[in-house]
This record gives sequence, C-alpha cells and structure tokens, in this order.
Amino acid sequence: MAETETRAETVLRYGLVGAGTMGQEHIRYIELIDGGEIVAIADPHVQTTSTVHDVRE
Repeated sequence: MAETETRAETVLRYGLVGAGTMGQEHIRYIELIDGGEIVAIADPHVQTTSTVHDVRE
C-alpha cells in the first residue's frame, strides 16, 4: 500500500456464484464492507439473479 493510500481507497471486488438465500446474505455483508464492491453475480436461475439485481438498485 502506498503511503498516500488509505484503506478507504482500497476496493475489494467480489464475484458471487449463487444468488439464493445464502448468496443474498453474502451480498448484504459484502455491501457493509468499506470498499467492498460486487462486480458479478451468476446463478443458473435467471429469475433469482434478476430479483437480486432489482433489490440492489
């Protein structure tokens, strides 16, 4: 970490496989992490992925 960089500037990018009940809990906790960012969600059930996307907006 550079001397001028702080923890708040560090971004942790997450990709999530599965957006069911447990996946949604993971999403909730990742969003609480300072600098946490969900960049991808994959789930074989398109409706589940769409629902998660709609709730996050």
